[in-house]
Amino acid sequence: MSIFKNLFAMMVLLGAILFAFFFKLNLPFSGNQKIESFEYGKRTKEESLLAFKCFGFTNKCELEKIGLTLVMSFDGARIKKPNPNFLNISGWGDRDGWSMIMHYFGHRELAVIDRQGKEIAKFRQLLWNTSGYSDFSQTIAFDLAAKKLYVSNSNIGFHSALEKAYVVPF
Repeated sequence: MSIFKNLFAMMVLLGAILFAFFFKLNLPFSGNQKIESFEYGKRTKEESLLAFKCFGFTNKCELEKIGLTLVMSFDGARIKKPNPNFLNISGWGDRDGWSMIMHYFGHRELAVIDRQGKEIAKFRQLLWNTSGYSDFSQTIAFDLAAKKLYVSNSNIGFHSALEKAYVVPF
């Protein structure tokens, strides 16, 4: 009877590992800041260029003009998983063999730090078994006239004219 218990336990463990390997989750950033509507399309060139100084999956971005430092970090595992290219039936691109795509398992954090080195806001995002993420510059937007930083409330970043976003005054 104990051999069946061991076999059952191994099958449950294998099922849990397979579920964790194939289950995907990409949540939006979460924080305890106020959420407002934000017109993403009505930004000035200066505000757009300021956001583009911060780029990549993780990075540290010092914005001396407005007195903020933004730090995007990741805590977790990065695993390259195989991707079958021969399933590409569109006729475009590589269709012969396998490629490797980086997948993320963990939390990405965005910390907003003022001139005195005090952390004024922190946001977390859960990424589980996903290769898709929003770039640093896609998750933030500035309103220099109102002295506000907006952090996207979407898992793919800002993507339309009118958005809901967390507000961090500076």
